[in-house]
Amino acid sequence: RVVLKHGRYWFLQPIVKDGKRTSKWIDLGADESAMYRKWADLAVPVRRASTLNEVFDQYLLEVTPSKGTHSQRDDKQGTKPLRAFFGKMTPGSIQPFHVYEYLSERGKKARVRANREKALLSSVFKFMIRKGLVNDNPCLGVQSLPEAPRERLPEQWEIQALLSVSPELIRAYVPFKILTGFRQGQILTLRKNQLKEDGIHYVQTKRGKRRIMTWSPELRNAVDRILKLKRPVIGMHLLCTRKGQPYTSDGFRSIWHRAMKKALAETKLQERFTEHDLRAVTGTAADESGMDAKELLGHSNQKTTEVYLRSKSPTRIRPLK
Repeated sequence: RVVLKHGRYWFLQPIVKDGKRTSKWIDLGADESAMYRKWADLAVPVRRASTLNEVFDQYLLEVTPSKGTHSQRDDKQGTKPLRAFFGKMTPGSIQPFHVYEYLSERGKKARVRANREKALLSSVFKFMIRKGLVNDNPCLGVQSLPEAPRERLPEQWEIQALLSVSPELIRAYVPFKILTGFRQGQILTLRKNQLKEDGIHYVQTKRGKRRIMTWSPELRNAVDRILKLKRPVIGMHLLCTRKGQPYTSDGFRSIWHRAMKKALAETKLQERFTEHDLRAVTGTAADESGMDAKELLGHSNQKTTEVYLRSKSPTRIRPLK
């Protein structure tokens, strides 16, 4: 019952007027994330789910809108293969061996995605337990598929190679990313009014804590460079499109991929690296300089931070004699 018209989302609430069934148009705004939150309050409650497809619908309606933009996108994408496998099954019929079977089949093509989707399925079952649809979570105790840890740590010359052929947007974005260690979603949604006298005010997306990134000369220069990007329409966000709108995750990813493709073709860069690898650059540099990498990256436990810490030099081993 939601339609997109003239750049805004509208909820068509069913009503009866003059004895006839019609719809009342309720404005949900132009922002997709906000639209889902308002939609959850207005939508007609779904009847007690009888299949996983119906549960997925309820989960995306009630739980997903409370997550960050990146997590919302992952939920929507992750439910697609889960629907294909579990969609027609009833909640109480799913057993641990079904989850293992899913991992086995899905892991043949996408091992990492299979693990992430299992985690999403586990979250969906926790949701069902709260709703009284099931008593147990069949994902508990199911071992994830082994993953090779990512060891890619872009060197300074590789980053410079990328920047040498990148548009001004990427050249301004990368230094800010490395200095702050912010996640992509944090940067793309950062508003100008969060730039205060004492630093950058923000809420840690995954921990929900209010934080202030204090100013340094380098950080001020990085922010000033972003603010000087030429835009016909001035937006409210630190980074915005030529129309003054915040970049979507998919839109920014396309810009990054084009720049990386050009760098591989026109510079000495031989191996691509991801935007997310820059978080490893920040964490590793912070750890090696004696800073608290865990706090800088905004992690709740050290084990998560250690995934991002990658030694710049190989371990040296002495021979027996």
